[in-house]
Amino acid sequence: MKFHNRQIFFLVLIALVLSSLFFSQFSVTLNSHLLDKADTAWMIVASALVLLMTPGLAFFLWGDGK
Repeated sequence: MKFHNRQIFFLVLIALVLSSLFFSQFSVTLNSHLLDKADTAWMIVASALVLLMTPGLAFFLWGDGK
């Protein structure tokens, strides 16, 4: 039962995210003065660091499953 509730939660979350993408009233324009190569590179590096941090944080907080 607990797994079923979690599955419904994630389906609703995905539906909200997709609906916000498709029905957004804000239009994004990709102007060259708004996008900087250094900002883009930093976002890629920061995202990679977060992806590396997540499993380590899980092992630190919840142990290794023993």
